[in-house]
Amino acid sequence: MSVAMLMAKELEIELSAVKIEHAIGDDVLYASPLLGEQITGGSLSLRGAWKPMRQAGAAARMMLVEAAARGWSVPMSSCHAAAGHVLHPASGPRVGYRPLVQVASTVPVPQDPPLKTGTLRLIGKTLPRIDSSAKVNGSAIFGIDVRLPGMRYASVMACPVLGVMARASMREVESSEFKLHRAVALSGIPPIFMWRGDWAEALIYIKRLEDAAEQSTLRPYAALATAFRGQVAIATGDPDGGAAMIQSAMRGLEDAHYRLFSAPLMISEAQGLLDCGHAGRARDVIECCEELAIDSGSALHLPEIFRVKADILLASEAGSANPEALLDRAIAVARDVSARGWELRSATRLARLLSRSKRYDEAEATLRAVYEAFDECQGTVDIETARQELHALRARRARASDRDWRALS
Repeated sequence: MSVAMLMAKELEIELSAVKIEHAIGDDVLYASPLLGEQITGGSLSLRGAWKPMRQAGAAARMMLVEAAARGWSVPMSSCHAAAGHVLHPASGPRVGYRPLVQVASTVPVPQDPPLKTGTLRLIGKTLPRIDSSAKVNGSAIFGIDVRLPGMRYASVMACPVLGVMARASMREVESSEFKLHRAVALSGIPPIFMWRGDWAEALIYIKRLEDAAEQSTLRPYAALATAFRGQVAIATGDPDGGAAMIQSAMRGLEDAHYRLFSAPLMISEAQGLLDCGHAGRARDVIECCEELAIDSGSALHLPEIFRVKADILLASEAGSANPEALLDRAIAVARDVSARGWELRSATRLARLLSRSKRYDEAEATLRAVYEAFDECQGTVDIETARQELHALRARRARASDRDWRALS
């Protein structure tokens, strides 16, 4: 229903006027903008449809307005759409969309229609679902309703112990006859070990992912393996080589129309470029990444984007910019989207920045409030970095107090 709301907002119609139909199986026409295939999961439908569906609604609205303007022999700019009608305020006429459809279909489709700004009339509002009736009366067909010869059934398992499921599940997956299953499962393993700072173990599974992708000619997964190698390289002291690998991986993912990982990889690329002294190039990358996140309607990656932007500002010593405000914003957004790891990462960076101006108490309070909320995932890179920063803050404050005492005496 959320995707329908995107279209209805731009088309200036009520949600009740929208009829939802399932698309036929066709990767060319209906592939996910993020995955390159006709597939979705979780919030990916809305993230992928945010801009293209709004553009489709805006284009249709403009074509209907153009059709009405032709009929009235008035400039299109003097007309506008509202509540499923086109109006010409100067002379008073209005016409519903239905009579305009035939003429509108002959109007060239706008290639980059401007989207509506200001108050979101439908998006973000709680509205009656337009698919409830079919679900209640039993006419809706769900995936579980389908029965085919020789069907197999699967369930999702989650392990409560960090890292254990990675090894246990891979023993089963690697014995599977389905090569795609191996590649898909392997693609989720390296980030677990990178999160823990276990670079050697991450590289083992990256190599296995490369082998699985090569055997099955799975280009997106081969590119993803290259990206993982780049992230490990940046984290272990080779930012120049890591950034180059990520750039190569992103070209491969773009060629395969697989954009799900574009934002996190651009963040890693910007970090790598910054680490090897290319602040200007890093700024260009992170600004494109921010635009991508906003266009997709996703706030998920904004905390990391703001954190890297703050680091770039500090490296370039931009006088008019305020890295502290960016880090405050990163923490607030991370809290809003429940990205606790990214909240901790930004809080650590902010504490380090505050300590530069000898605001030790404020720095420790900021970081400790986030750090002490973690009662699990101990041993990860971010947790250990935060712990070390808290220890360093106490030492700096003690040295400052000692200097003050000596000055007084």
